[in-house]
Parts: sequence; C-alpha cells; structure tokens
Amino acid sequence: MTLKPTQHGIDEAILQKIDKALDTDDSTQQGTLFDTIIEQLRNLDDDSVQDEAAYLIGYLSYLHPRKNKTPAIHNSVSKYLVQALHTTNNPSVFARSALYLGHHAYDNGDYHSAAEWLDKSASECLPDYLLLKAMELRLCCTIRIEELAASLPSVNNFVSHAESMPIEDIWPEELALTLEEEKTENLSPNELCSLQKLAKRLDTAGNFGNWFSDIVKP
Repeated sequence: MTLKPTQHGIDEAILQKIDKALDTDDSTQQGTLFDTIIEQLRNLDDDSVQDEAAYLIGYLSYLHPRKNKTPAIHNSVSKYLVQALHTTNNPSVFARSALYLGHHAYDNGDYHSAAEWLDKSASECLPDYLLLKAMELRLCCTIRIEELAASLPSVNNFVSHAESMPIEDIWPEELALTLEEEKTENLSPNELCSLQKLAKRLDTAGNFGNWFSDIVKP
C-alpha cells in the first residue's frame, strides 16, 4: 500500500514531486526521482522543517525500489526516521516516523522491535487507515512472538476495529500471510472455532468472500 507523507512545513513544490514519484510505475525512474528528492531534502537549510525533512527521507528510503539491494539506502530508513522521531515536536511526524520504523523492523524479522515502534505509533494523529495498518502489523508481531492461541484476544480486537472501518480502508494482507504460516492444528477445538468465527467476521467486514475463512480451515 502506498501511504502519502504528512504535510506541514515542507515546500509544496517538493511535496508535489514526492506525489509524482510515488505514482510512478517504472521502478528505475522512481528510484531516480527518489534520489533527487532525497538530495533536495538533505540540502534544506530551514531549521523549522528539519524534522519533517528527516521523516520524508526515511519514508522515501523505506519505499525506495533499491532499498533491499543498496545497504546505504536500507540504513537510511532507520537513521532518518529515528532522527525525525527524536527531534520533532509534531505529533504527526512522531507517529508516522514510529509507524515506518515498525514497518522496517517487521520487514527485517525483528518482531520485538517492530512491536515497540508500532506501540509508539498509535496516535489519533494517524488517519484511520494508517492506524488500522499499524494495528494489523502489531497483531502480526503478537502472533509471531506469542503464537496463535495466545493471540486470539488480539485478533478479536483487530477484527472489531476493522468492522468499524469503511470497506475500502480494510486490506489486511500481512495478517493473511501471517495466518497462512501458522499451524491451526496446534489450536484446541474451541480455539479453532473462535478463530474461524473471527475470520468470517473479517471476511464480512472487508467484503472478502471466503479469503480468511479458507486460510483458517483445518
């Protein structure tokens, strides 16, 4: 999912360049656009926007098509997002920086760190669809750390929240991947029944047909 950055003090022309780059389908061209924008953000001399500039550099580094092939870009994600989080007084910049630090740690398989960052990201400053995504990833961390049976109350909490959201904001793909990797045979009959009911509720909330119901079939 493409998630647009916050907009506070950065020049509108730069934000428009970011929007254009995010909408670019060609990965080579997108990488070049990201490189140009990141360099421009690094060269900003306005102290009042340094925190947001750091967030945007980390954000673009996280989405960069060469991130997993270029250590410098990969390392820039944490470097700049942590810088933004530690220097900002803006709750939105803080929440979004923590969110993408959570994403980054999760992608790297560091589920304990991801859970800590995602807990910090929980904020009314995030739009509802981003908050739901943070909740989804936090749930996936819980499942991977504590295993599925112990995570059922957290699954219920996520499903209840998803049921309050517009259908177009619900797309828990990472949860689906996580559940596919879990072994439902380790659940008791009552636990499996509870999970199947939750899966059906989630299918209904997102109009997914039997997507999750099929995943949790024994």
